[in-house]
Amino acid sequence: MIGVVYPDDLCYSTLQGFANGLVKGFIESGYEAELVMDTSLKELQKEREALIFFNSALTNIVFPDGSYVMDSIPAQIINMIVDAPATHHPCLLPELKNYSLICLDENHVHYVQKYYPHIRKVIFGFLSGPEPKQLRPFQEREIEVLFTGSYEEGEKVLAEIEKDFIRKIVTYVIKGFLSDSSLTTEELVKRYFEEMSYQINNKEFANLMWAVCWAAERYMRCYYRDMIIGTLANNGIKVSVYGDGWENFHCLHEENIIRGGHVSYEESVELTANAKICLNIMPWFKAGIHDRVLTAMKCKAVCLTDSSSFLDEHFINGKELVLYSLGDLEKLAGQVSYILSHEQEAMAIAEAGFQKAQKEFSWRKMAQKIIDAVN
Repeated sequence: MIGVVYPDDLCYSTLQGFANGLVKGFIESGYEAELVMDTSLKELQKEREALIFFNSALTNIVFPDGSYVMDSIPAQIINMIVDAPATHHPCLLPELKNYSLICLDENHVHYVQKYYPHIRKVIFGFLSGPEPKQLRPFQEREIEVLFTGSYEEGEKVLAEIEKDFIRKIVTYVIKGFLSDSSLTTEELVKRYFEEMSYQINNKEFANLMWAVCWAAERYMRCYYRDMIIGTLANNGIKVSVYGDGWENFHCLHEENIIRGGHVSYEESVELTANAKICLNIMPWFKAGIHDRVLTAMKCKAVCLTDSSSFLDEHFINGKELVLYSLGDLEKLAGQVSYILSHEQEAMAIAEAGFQKAQKEFSWRKMAQKIIDAVN
């Protein structure tokens, strides 16, 4: 039996959607699997082959004698980290006996292997999209361009940094990102210390990355959501945005912004199935894939996304998705206009993306990948 712990999810219930999908994937692969709704120690200590968590912070919990609670669980513990692992630093420090991670970016896999070598296995994975209740014909879809995700102002992120030396490093990293969007936080922080002629060991580096990565990558998420949505709207493209905070977004032509407000994960899927173009802005995954990409494909929308080395390797630009460049956003509105005015070509891209996602990036494929890695 494989248990997937149902997350206490405050982020649009996305993690709960992933948990449901993964259980379904294990069952389709021929394994017994269940959602674990009760996270009491008695329930977690039941005999299972593996127990899978999402963004779990339970690794730090200890008994009065100082031993880790997680080490009392007989199953293999697998924690799927859906963000940069540096932002989960405290949860990666305990040297547990039977603990593995799933990361959504190949750079993240290498990062964990280097700075947390005690972790038993690090698996590269993905979050497959769900099956929408209804797939509307492409010609009948009511939303031209859809973006699902929250909005916040980048300056507020920087204002939350309390330590001056962290702010200085974060500012350096952000400038590096804006100069070359292919760079990672790890590369730029290393470059900063090289320029300072300062030696730092792996333990110190990982601890520092905890603060720097959280702020720098969160700022870039804010920056590019602002820039990309604003660029489209200011060029006459109607963009439907769903998520918290968009009432605080402003641009020159706000009449082109259709604000839908907060929606659940399930509702966002149905919206995607009613959209012609699903816009994705990667959360600084430079060697991975975001679930918005696969959700768009499974909903037969054209996925319009910035790139990563993984997307470049596994998908055909212009055939299965459409890539735009963070360094050349002036072309973005033209790309959108072309897709919308060439409906047959857009339908072919959406169909090819759908077939690729179904064949190579299903929950069944991800479940089997986990089984193969931990056995």
